[in-house]
Amino acid sequence: MNLTEINETRRTHVREWARRKGIKLSPQLTFIHLVEEIGELARQINNPGLNRDKTDIDNLKEELSDCLILLLGLTDYYDIDIEKEIIKRIENIKAR
Repeated sequence: MNLTEINETRRTHVREWARRKGIKLSPQLTFIHLVEEIGELARQINNPGLNRDKTDIDNLKEELSDCLILLLGLTDYYDIDIEKEIIKRIENIKAR
């Protein structure tokens, strides 16, 4: 699956989930949830430095996936073709 296909699948399932739960999706709600997930990602990445248990790789995978799903969700509100934009950014990086 490419990024566009992943985003289309995400869009379908998230919209259906929100409909079932009676949740009205918005960019603000999505962003707040993204910040929450980034906090969970940061906690997992920083565990070893905080004298906690080592990084739980399975949880790290979940948190990274949650963050990506929410970032992709933000593209819906602003009609952004994220795959196209990522390719442009990579080309820009290569040209530096």
